[in-house]
Amino acid sequence: MQPLNASSESFPCRLCACAVLPRRWGGAECQRCGSVSMKTLPSNEEIAAFYQTYNDNYTGGGSSQGRNLERYAQRYMQLVRRFGASNGRLIDIGSSNNPFPDLAAQGGYETTAMDFVKPARLSPGVKFVQGSINETSALKVGPNHFDVVTCWAVLEHLPNPHLSASVLAGLCRPGGTILLSTPEVGTALTRHSLGRSPWFYPPEHLSLVSPQAVKLLFEQQGCTLVERGRLELTPLRYLVRYGVGVVE
Repeated sequence: MQPLNASSESFPCRLCACAVLPRRWGGAECQRCGSVSMKTLPSNEEIAAFYQTYNDNYTGGGSSQGRNLERYAQRYMQLVRRFGASNGRLIDIGSSNNPFPDLAAQGGYETTAMDFVKPARLSPGVKFVQGSINETSALKVGPNHFDVVTCWAVLEHLPNPHLSASVLAGLCRPGGTILLSTPEVGTALTRHSLGRSPWFYPPEHLSLVSPQAVKLLFEQQGCTLVERGRLELTPLRYLVRYGVGVVE
């Protein structure tokens, strides 16, 4: 590790403040916490402008019909049923075109969805709030109000993970549940697998948060980690992503 003043190009990791140096691909991977961050971030206005048309083409990867989105929504509901309250108030952050909020509403939850742009197919049973957890104003929707707070594949899109974690915790009632997913980074598999995706492509993905950093972020907000695992749709996807590294 280098001290912060060792190089004019170094800057503090946005997750743990250790000095990091940008790589050729634009990001900087922290040797202490394993997270990836970038030196110069877009403004909130630039980020909001980028997402004005994001929903138009987002399919969750794979087919243009969005079948991956449907499969992920089902997986998310399984996790909510396993870890969250059986019903009550639920808020989903950054839903985009994912049908998960509709499934939550159909499953008996009083559901709110928060995003930059309202999805075209959001059912009338879901309340929509325009906003971003990169701003403290997002707390106005209901501080300490929700039994379940979900944030699927969103944390990496936001420039300030510390603020986003604070807002997520602030939306959750005491004793409630926060469920989130984020691209895997900072593990032995991601460091050594030749077939991995770097997951870093601004202005969409701005910070890649390692498991260690996620745990620390939410511990600082008074949250306790219940369980951590890999969210893969099928064993084949897992094999394709990490098989090369395992063989090595």
